[in-house]
Amino acid sequence: AVAPLGAGLLVASCVDGTATRGAEPPVTAVDLHPAAYGRACAELLCDILAGRAATDTVRRHSWSLETRASTDAPG
Repeated sequence: AVAPLGAGLLVASCVDGTATRGAEPPVTAVDLHPAAYGRACAELLCDILAGRAATDTVRRHSWSLETRASTDAPG
């Protein structure tokens, strides 16, 4: 017997959003926390312009994996 097209296919997205959360099934996605990321970028820019941070400053930004039904093991 031949499996239906897409059977056993697991799907994930590199960006989270309304579409991934509202899909059927909901899609596993990486949440980059864009509001916090934008705020951190603006703060770093202000720090650089004010001389409180070097122009080559590197800051890490957290992210999270939102595991949803699209990557549940079949069966």
